[in-house]
Amino acid sequence: MADRIETKIREGISDIEYFSLKDQSDGCGAKFICIIVSKEFEDVKLLDRQRRVNEILSKEIAEIHAFELKTWTPKQWESKKSEYEN
Repeated sequence: MADRIETKIREGISDIEYFSLKDQSDGCGAKFICIIVSKEFEDVKLLDRQRRVNEILSKEIAEIHAFELKTWTPKQWESKKSEYEN
C-alpha cells in the first residue's frame, strides 16, 4: 500500500521537495502519516491542498484506517522540519 500511495502522490503533485510516508500501524498498512512539501502548494489554502491529495488517493484512503496528512510549502517546511526529520 505504501508504494502505491507514494507513486500516486509523486505522479499527481509536481515539484515535490520533500516526501515522507510512514506506516504507523505496526505493519498492517492501515495507518499512515504523510508529509508532502511542494512549490505547487504556494498560494493554495491548506484545505485545498489536502483535498487535492485526497482526490489523488481516493481509492487508497477508502482502504485504510487513518491517514494523517501534512501539506506544506518549502518555506513552511523550513520552520517545521526539525520536528519531523529523523
